[in-house]
Amino acid sequence: MTLGQATQRLLDAAAAEDFKALEEALVARAEAIAVASPSELAASFEAGEKVCLALRSLKLRLGVESARLARIQWGFAMGGRRRPNIDCRG
Repeated sequence: MTLGQATQRLLDAAAAEDFKALEEALVARAEAIAVASPSELAASFEAGEKVCLALRSLKLRLGVESARLARIQWGFAMGGRRRPNIDCRG
């Protein structure tokens, strides 16, 4: 697999949020980097930046979903009851 193919596979896996495919694509890209020529490495630098951006975006989405699920879980733990709103201002 070429470096370009491995990078595209990685981007596709990140977009699909398929973690098994993401792991396999990361291994494939690392193997492709190990055997790439210096000119291929220089050409793939921008693609690597795109991969980094895609992984950051995935991390952000996971953080948002994690917070949303925590709020849902907290709501179930409270039994649907809200905390009383006490205004201490006179």
